[in-house]
Amino acid sequence: MPYGWVGKILRVDLTDGKITTEDTLKYAERFIGGWGIAAKIFFDEVGPEVKAFDPENLLIFMTGPLTGTLIPGSGRTELCGRSPQTHPKEVFTYSGCGGDWGPYLKYAGFDGVVIKGASDTPVYLYIEDGEAEILDAEDLWGLDTFSAQKKLEEIHGRKVKSLVIGPAGENLCRFAIILSDTGSAFGQGGFGAVMGSKNLKAIAVRGTGGVKVADPSRVLELSEYASNLIYRKEKPTTAHDGMVSGFIPGGESWKSKRQIRGVGCHACPANCRGYFRAPGLPGGSAMCFEWWCGTCTTAPIKDPKYLIKMGDATWEANILTQTLGINNLEAAMQLTWLLKCYRLGLLNEKDIGIPCPPEIYLLWDEEWVHGTAPDIHTFLDRFMRAIAYRQGFGDKLAEGTARLAESLGEEYWKVYTELYQAHGMVSHQSFSVQANLLWALDSRDPYNSAHESWFIEYFSKQMPEAVTLAYGLPKEAADPNDYTHAPKLVVCVQDTQAIKNSLTLCDWLYPTGIAIIGYPLKSIDMDLPAKLLSAVTGKEFSREDLETVAARIRHVLRAIQVIEGRTRKDDTVYPEKFEAPFSGMPPWKIMFGPLDKAKFEEVKDKYYELRGWDKRTGWPTRETLEKYDLKDVVEKLEKLGKLPD
Repeated sequence: MPYGWVGKILRVDLTDGKITTEDTLKYAERFIGGWGIAAKIFFDEVGPEVKAFDPENLLIFMTGPLTGTLIPGSGRTELCGRSPQTHPKEVFTYSGCGGDWGPYLKYAGFDGVVIKGASDTPVYLYIEDGEAEILDAEDLWGLDTFSAQKKLEEIHGRKVKSLVIGPAGENLCRFAIILSDTGSAFGQGGFGAVMGSKNLKAIAVRGTGGVKVADPSRVLELSEYASNLIYRKEKPTTAHDGMVSGFIPGGESWKSKRQIRGVGCHACPANCRGYFRAPGLPGGSAMCFEWWCGTCTTAPIKDPKYLIKMGDATWEANILTQTLGINNLEAAMQLTWLLKCYRLGLLNEKDIGIPCPPEIYLLWDEEWVHGTAPDIHTFLDRFMRAIAYRQGFGDKLAEGTARLAESLGEEYWKVYTELYQAHGMVSHQSFSVQANLLWALDSRDPYNSAHESWFIEYFSKQMPEAVTLAYGLPKEAADPNDYTHAPKLVVCVQDTQAIKNSLTLCDWLYPTGIAIIGYPLKSIDMDLPAKLLSAVTGKEFSREDLETVAARIRHVLRAIQVIEGRTRKDDTVYPEKFEAPFSGMPPWKIMFGPLDKAKFEEVKDKYYELRGWDKRTGWPTRETLEKYDLKDVVEKLEKLGKLPD
């Protein structure tokens, strides 16, 4: 039995009911785990002709060698497959989830689960201590995500951990999520709809095993070291009394009334989420849910009474999206898009069939906070259910804003591209040259697992030296307007992202996040992931070793894109980003821009050069792929005529 990995990947074909296993180490030496193994399996087995809702599409859930240990921030699971949300084409993408499900999967004896095919009737997968079975889900189908998990606990006991879809996934909403507990989700990519297309309601896991580590005392020592970095006393963060967190609407006024406790992922002391409860609504955990209704702690409302009202409405929106199984960031931005279309006279109440103007989502509007606007509770409930159940105009909304705007015409598409960034995805962050290069090269919003780029750019004025300590780059590289160093910084950030998503480790905490979220800079330790992997597996890894693996994973990810038809011209963001300054979502101020198109193309040239990819096509070269022990990738690309001349 290897250390770190538990040794088996579960294979499930829902079409014929066949369940098998394969050896994790078949992939682990070259790709470690998580993202790396998932990407290689997808590259090997899924052709470009396979659509997101085809039975042949794979859902690949994969943990890493650190998952399930006591290491802070290691309770992560990665999911890869062809996405129904990406635009203009359905392409391979990824999503990540924290919480407890991944560790429980390893305790049940599996490093990952690969799901293929589709059942004729609703089913769920139950996994326990090295065994798995496909069970009838008739009584679960139609339940919301909270109710479905409670039902599975009634059936299998309270120690079961489940991934479930809600009505949105069942009805193939293209931005449906897969939820675990009340606040951990595979949120991006629409993979909840892929589960729905396979008639798979849930994956429930229960295990009594463990994860063997090579050097337990060293693992404990390093875990304590990482915890001390998280819990630094020199300058605690503003959230949860010294713990990391995102923005919360209504600020401290709302938190003081509604927060019950902090919530963390498996074995992690950061407690980056809060557990909240508002009158008349289910309790649940959340991190960043300020996007809802355009609210944020910096909204210009100071009266605590209205801050509480703002927070409660935002929490209601969050609970609705979580229980119905909807990506709340996409749904929230749909409201922004609708509002702009209303104001331009492109849509009206009759079009969406809900008699409540979407202006109410701007909760700091005076008429709303003083109680003169229509009832927000009725609007939110009807709006969310219309999407989840594809009712009326909600059927079009469930296709995602990109496909809806495109179908309505040029004026609607123009509004859309002013709000969104690329690939049919909401602009999470995009306030720098380096951020836009990350976006241009990805298939989705890259920031859910590349936060250190945001930390660097957002805090560039306060601590530009962070890029020097982390990546050896001059402090100018942290400038949002810096074109010179952006290619190298993006390579560094992408490789760090691949390391974290393969080990697996939390993006908020490793390796620069620990330092940049809450100071001091001395706590940056870029060698820590390698130290952790060495202690767990008993095999010595250096930072350079992991960077080599990360680059290999990056080349495989790019090879998948190449097979799907990606070329240099597709490595871009929407045209409006080259025409107007960047202000992001409210209430952020303009930080830079617009992008200089000529300079951006030069940045891409340098990036391809650093990667060893052909500048004309943006494809990896034979020499580069062979250098990184990817001769099997070379052979497949060569057969398809996808190697550059």
